[in-house]
Formats: sequence, C-alpha cells, structure tokens
Amino acid sequence: ASLTAEKEVGEAKVVEERAAGVARLRAEHAGEMATRNAAHEKELGERLQTLTLSHAKEVTAVEKALKASVLERQNAEKEVGERIAAREESLKEQLQALKTETEEKLAAATKALEESEAAHKKDLRPDEIMRRIRVTMFADQPPAPPAGVPLSQETAPP
Repeated sequence: ASLTAEKEVGEAKVVEERAAGVARLRAEHAGEMATRNAAHEKELGERLQTLTLSHAKEVTAVEKALKASVLERQNAEKEVGERIAAREESLKEQLQALKTETEEKLAAATKALEESEAAHKKDLRPDEIMRRIRVTMFADQPPAPPAGVPLSQETAPP
C-alpha cells in the first residue's frame, strides 16, 4: 500500500509539474501575445494617423483647387462682363457719332437745297449750284478721280 501511495504521490508531482509548465507556457504565450498586440496596435495607430494626415492634405489640396477654379471662373465672367459693357459703350458712342454726322449732313443738304432754291430765284448757273451741294455734302470724302480714270485704279482712302 505504501508503494501505491508513493506511486500516486510521484504521479501527483508529475501532474503538478506538468500543470506548472503549462501555466508557465500559457503565461509566456500571453506575454508574447500582449507584446505582439501592443506592437500591432501601435503600427495600426501610426498607419491610421499617416492615412488621416494624407487624406487631410488631399482634401485641403482639392478644396484649394476648387476655390481657385471658382475664383478663376468668377474673374473670367467679370472680365467678359466688363468687355461686353465696354463694347456696348463703344457702340453707343459710334451710333451717337453717326446720328450726329447724319444730322449735320442732313442740315447741310437742307441748307444747300435752300440755297439752290434761292439761286434759282437769282438765276445762278446749275453747275454752280451742284458744286455747292457737292462741297457741302461730301466735304469729308476724298475727291473723285479725274474723268476717264477707271474706278479700279483709284487709291483706297487710308
């Protein structure tokens, strides 16, 4: 019986030693896993921070590009508007100048016609009347080419 008891005590010691070894291995494994997990979490945290910064930079760059594009479009629209307004003003001035010139020519022609009628009463020669009308109406135009010169040989006004 004492032999069986000693055998049981020996087996119990082996079981205890094995349990202690398993517990030690589990503790070592848990320590290694904790270290690995901490390193992995640190690496993931750094990657996340890098990605967040990179994303923030990209978002900022896109926002800047968008703002620049909007500003460029607004400036272009403003410039086109200013050019249109300037062109309208120029056309209005040209129209007014043409109106004034037409009124002046009409007044000169009317005066020449009145002089012509008065000349008829004074018996002026018709060629003198026509000369006065031409001088009045066409004062701002170059002289006609001499008789016998074809129109294609005329020099163009500057």
